[in-house]
Amino acid sequence: MCNASTFDRRIDALALARDCALLGARARTIHLLTGLADRELKQYSHLIQPAQGRAPDTRDWYHTATLHERIESSILMANFQYLRGLGFGAAQSLVESYRFYRSCLGGRCRISFDRAFDLAAHTAGMWLAHCPSFQVLPCPACRAQGLQTLGAVPAGSRCPFCKLAASAQPRPRARRRRGVR
Repeated sequence: MCNASTFDRRIDALALARDCALLGARARTIHLLTGLADRELKQYSHLIQPAQGRAPDTRDWYHTATLHERIESSILMANFQYLRGLGFGAAQSLVESYRFYRSCLGGRCRISFDRAFDLAAHTAGMWLAHCPSFQVLPCPACRAQGLQTLGAVPAGSRCPFCKLAASAQPRPRARRRRGVR
């Protein structure tokens, strides 16, 4: 017989699974976040419909990501760590961080929920990662919270926010052509 806390945990896991599926999570991601097996997800397929396909591997992806993808990854992981610091659980922090990210960008999101999960796993060293590979550090130049490889020394030249700001500035040669000094 199930006691109340077991029942509550199961209901919470199903609610989390539904939230993850609505955000576009694959079955593997839902399983790792909730502990629900594939057969349980299929049992509730009328409520939980995970996305299909292969899950991403972020450790290699991040190093070849575009500037905008790095910025969005930094924002996601900074919010994830902020919520964790407030005492929220890892799974709930991930879901809420991703909801906030989607609300800010609307339909123009470059990072899928599965990629966000993989980033969070490799930043916190949990779920599928045995140890952290990334860290969120403030840039010494602009003070923005940027995602960096673990052990990297924060430098303004590597900060995606500083790179974006620098790319927005007209180059000196282009200013001279337009007659601006």
